[in-house]
Amino acid sequence: TFCKKVLKDVELDDLSNSLVGIDGAGLSFEQRKRLSIAVELAASPSVLFLDEPDRSTFKTDRKSEQTIVATIHQPSSAVFELFDDLLLLKKGGEVTYHGPLGDDSIDLIDYFECEGAVPIELGDNPANWILRVMQDEDLDDLAQVYKESEQYKALRKELKRLAQHPDPRERVHYDGEFATNYIYRQHQVNKRLRTIYWRSPTYNLGRLIVSLALACFLGIVFARERTEKIYSESDIRARISVIFFSNIIIGILAMVSVQPVMTRIRNIFYRHRDAGMYGSFSLGVALGFAESFFICASSGLFCIVFISSSGLGYGIYRYFGYWGFFTFNSALFSYFGQLFISMVKSPKTAMILSGVYIGFNNLFSGLVIPPSRMIGTLYAVTYYVTPGHYVFEGEVTTIMWNDARYVQATTGSDYYDWLVDTGLCDPDQTDPCLSSQKDYVQWFFGGEFTPDNIYRNLW
Repeated sequence: TFCKKVLKDVELDDLSNSLVGIDGAGLSFEQRKRLSIAVELAASPSVLFLDEPDRSTFKTDRKSEQTIVATIHQPSSAVFELFDDLLLLKKGGEVTYHGPLGDDSIDLIDYFECEGAVPIELGDNPANWILRVMQDEDLDDLAQVYKESEQYKALRKELKRLAQHPDPRERVHYDGEFATNYIYRQHQVNKRLRTIYWRSPTYNLGRLIVSLALACFLGIVFARERTEKIYSESDIRARISVIFFSNIIIGILAMVSVQPVMTRIRNIFYRHRDAGMYGSFSLGVALGFAESFFICASSGLFCIVFISSSGLGYGIYRYFGYWGFFTFNSALFSYFGQLFISMVKSPKTAMILSGVYIGFNNLFSGLVIPPSRMIGTLYAVTYYVTPGHYVFEGEVTTIMWNDARYVQATTGSDYYDWLVDTGLCDPDQTDPCLSSQKDYVQWFFGGEFTPDNIYRNLW
């Protein structure tokens, strides 16, 4: 009800269900100005400050029955008559008049005419007349004249009385910082963010299409080998690499695409926060809920197409396990992208921070630099703090650990020598040296990637 009243006060009630839009579409410039004022009025401020309001804007603001302070330079007579009191400054910021205007500005006119100003002509705009008076060099220093006037003495006396004996009935008091409880505010912010996301098809539909296209492209690479029972070392290494780079590619697209959207949301939030509508925690929760649906949808679409076309793994456990970690990866990149936009003012600086995050995930997730070469060195710190390492480990162990298909070791390779050293292969055997995908994962990642770490990776 209160919001409807505010919209009616600013004469926007007929547009209450309209989209604000962007520049060139949606509300007009004048309507946007009134909407900005409505947002401030919704916070019930004690004083509303306006800069150069026009007649329509100022007229709607007066309906709010609040104290309004407006700066204005050369108003029309219609706007000038809307003011109750006037603080008139001369060049240098010195006060030449502070008091009521009176009907048809009679109090202001009487004051300056009594001080020797040229009488105002019939039909003249009082605002234009007072500007001419201020420029009249024949008059004494109007600032000094005002300081010696009875109006100034009466004003000083009244201010002193109010400071010493304030009226408790006029004290502004609110029961809390916000007009509603936290649950209701959070629900409204969640609803608003969901609406913004549904009204951003370029962003959300775009990432769904990109996820589908990338899943088709990567899945087709292994489509011809999806029914094979035995893989070569290069085959299984290629599959591990594709799992990793699908995380990076989808992650980069998620991080880059979310930042322009988050920039607009952030700029609007600053205004709403200053107006006392809600805090940063409420916005963070709402962003989490708004993003989660599209992250889960795009990740699910990718996993269905990619796993089924590539033949990486079969079974409900493998699919949902891989989907869970892949979704977690997309969420990490999206939320870190939002975090960087929230941390710094410039989107370019946020992109630099994003590049650092992407670089860490590229280098220290376990593919480019194997974990065995980082554990026990200073790089162990970067390995354990890199979020992509936990996602990548969860995906690889979920897909490959209990896969019944074999890996054929190439005679003389490092992997073949490892199998011989561990007794899994006999160097004198004539048959090909076959091992499980689990053995290859243990050798490739130095025993650091195991299913025992899945619950740790999730938390």
